[in-house]
Amino acid sequence: MISKLHARLGTAGFILAIVALVAALGGGAYAASGGLSGKQKKEVEAIAKKYAGKPGKPGAAGPTGPAGTQGAKGDAGAKGDAGTNGNDGSAGSPGAAGKSVSIVNESPINCEEGGVTYEVEGSGKKTEVCNGEAGQTGFTETLPSKKTETGSWVAVIPPTLPGPARAQLTFPIPLSAGTSEFAKVHVIQKNESSAECENAEHAGTASATNPEAKPGELCIYVGNGVGTPELSNVQVSQAGAAAFGFSTAGSVLTLKRGEGEETTQEAFEQGTFAVTAP
Repeated sequence: MISKLHARLGTAGFILAIVALVAALGGGAYAASGGLSGKQKKEVEAIAKKYAGKPGKPGAAGPTGPAGTQGAKGDAGAKGDAGTNGNDGSAGSPGAAGKSVSIVNESPINCEEGGVTYEVEGSGKKTEVCNGEAGQTGFTETLPSKKTETGSWVAVIPPTLPGPARAQLTFPIPLSAGTSEFAKVHVIQKNESSAECENAEHAGTASATNPEAKPGELCIYVGNGVGTPELSNVQVSQAGAAAFGFSTAGSVLTLKRGEGEETTQEAFEQGTFAVTAP
């Protein structure tokens, strides 16, 4: 108990406390004499000496004081040096060997246009690769069957008779064959439509603004020209030949005015066409 008191008050405070205690115990004697008696002084000195620290030796540590308030944030430290590069990782293990593809010396049995048969190494499975159909390769040499192509034409008509006007009909994709049959060439006059040119595979009515043709046929549509009377004579010839009809490359139109249709001004006629491969 006394040790705890000494640690709490310190040496000086502890001595003063002892003095006060002795005075209190001495009671009236202390008050009458105005101070400590010799005996009391000796007792105080003995107690003080017992609990006083030794010269040159620190006293016992006092109790921990209350925590202080948090100090202000310090300045940022200097940037550290860059670290050294790590060591390279070890090499990975080799991957599995790839599979080779070999061409089997067999003709594909499911290809109409021919092809090749190949097998991936170790698969035991043969695969056929067929050639494209005729006319449907990367470069289309001729118009595929039942496919339609269209175009436009224009002819300048001289102001006097009997000079005719001519227009070239060029097929963007050549046909596999032409024809000289009259039944396969149709001329549709201005503002008219024709059921004989309507293609069942296409929607709408065949006209100059919607040119159509049945398979193996050519339909020529006369549009609205400028400064021209009604044309009464249109001849169709094969391109590159004097025969009627159309060749694989196209046709040539010859347009003439009828008698009494002379004019002193130049005019032109225009139109469209459609051709469908048989």
